[in-house]
Amino acid sequence: MRSHCWNTVGLLLVLWACLQTSAEGQVRLATDGKSKAVIVAEGWQPVPISAFASISVAAGGRDLLKEEFNGPSGQSVESQGWKHSTGAFAVSYRGKEVGFAASAKSDGSKHKAVAIKNLRRPHTITKDAPLTLEYVVSRPVGTSRESWAYVRVHTKDGKRWANGVTVANDGKSYFYAAAEPNDPERVPLPADAGPVLDLKMVMLPTTVRWYWRNHGSDEAYKKIRHWGLSKPVTITGVMISSMNHAGDTNRELSDARLDRATDDLKKYLDEVTGTEFEIVVPEAAPKGSSKIFVGDSPAVRRLLPDVDWNSLGTDAIVIKTVGNDIVISGGKPRGKVYAIYTFLQDIVGCRWWAPNEITIPSKLNLSIPPTNVSYEPPFRMRVHTSRIGSMPEARSWLRLSYDL
Repeated sequence: MRSHCWNTVGLLLVLWACLQTSAEGQVRLATDGKSKAVIVAEGWQPVPISAFASISVAAGGRDLLKEEFNGPSGQSVESQGWKHSTGAFAVSYRGKEVGFAASAKSDGSKHKAVAIKNLRRPHTITKDAPLTLEYVVSRPVGTSRESWAYVRVHTKDGKRWANGVTVANDGKSYFYAAAEPNDPERVPLPADAGPVLDLKMVMLPTTVRWYWRNHGSDEAYKKIRHWGLSKPVTITGVMISSMNHAGDTNRELSDARLDRATDDLKKYLDEVTGTEFEIVVPEAAPKGSSKIFVGDSPAVRRLLPDVDWNSLGTDAIVIKTVGNDIVISGGKPRGKVYAIYTFLQDIVGCRWWAPNEITIPSKLNLSIPPTNVSYEPPFRMRVHTSRIGSMPEARSWLRLSYDL
């Protein structure tokens, strides 16, 4: 009997040891829908197009509209009650400083969209209940062609007042203020204006005032200008409008593609786990968290000293777990991008079939088993001629060559 008991205990110990061994080397990314890792990307930048975040309209101590564009990346803002009259806005990740925001989708040559959301009930401005519009905007940058990003309030009688930023055809940036009956002159942006701004417009019965400050600063709002109103107005809704030219950026094309792939990595990990993963640069990576290293960086090369980085093929991929971290990298110019989509497909389980047709698993607990993938395709170029085959999304997921 005693021998049988010891045999049972021994078997349990062996099973326990096996379970412990199977867990060793796994990189835990999410537990119970909470992220346990950060995405570390050397030099990552959000796509340089205008985006709106944290829009609020308040009067008399109450919120008339309060918006946070914090849905899944790529989700249309129509799911939050906005109606498009031009183009389409979708949720996009703008980095830790801003978080999620609404940006216009590209139609091939421009990122342009207009959307309107009505207030729950109209508001008439009075001395005791002035109207205050505040919002965060990533302004048009890296462009020398006409572009803009502004928020406009609509009135019962069709008038409009707006606050925003614009780039003129001469490449100079201005504060954009629209008012009835004639717009004020544009005010040049100061040299210390950053890429992300807090803008505010205050409407009183007889005056409208515009303000700005750099987002994330502790400084007080600075006045831009003021304008007289002939009579109190009744506000019925809010409009967002932006336009950027696609491709207007000094960023290298291969780096821009990696930025977009890194956005997708975050987007799909968020959807799979039901949580939010941050994208940070190496020096901002928190201690104690697992790290998903993307691309090539000194930190990546320290983790994988045996990889001959200088001789990797253009489409070669490297996906390896190292302790509590994982490296997703590859050769230039496409391998690093292909490694991300290979990881999402073969390891996370996302399956892309066609545009807007993708299978996304649900894994509130997501751990990556010990992984050591080094692969270079036998073909130098891969392509198929079709409408889908020419789309950047398909080229990324199907690992078709971009650069024919």
